[in-house]
Amino acid sequence: MSAKLILDRIVETLAARGIVRNPRYRRANRLASLLRTLISERGEASGAMFARRAVALYRGLDGPGRQHLFETLARDFAPDRDAVLAAAQAYHRDPSPAHFATLQ
Repeated sequence: MSAKLILDRIVETLAARGIVRNPRYRRANRLASLLRTLISERGEASGAMFARRAVALYRGLDGPGRQHLFETLARDFAPDRDAVLAAAQAYHRDPSPAHFATLQ
């Protein structure tokens, strides 16, 4: 999955969970918005500036904000268990490079 798709999913998840309206997560919302801008920019200089701002916002998150961020990442970006099992079984039956690539 590309970085753009991952960041888009993070932003959508944060918005769907109502974090946008919760003042406790205001900094996380700004970070999500900044990340969306970061992935849409093409310039190396502007990308570096947005990345520095993203790091600063992350550093400003409190414990619950960081915990929420990582719980969201773990929940939303965990692999599909059924797909992993099916790929592992296919690789077990036929350890071909194609089945291995699917498992990865």
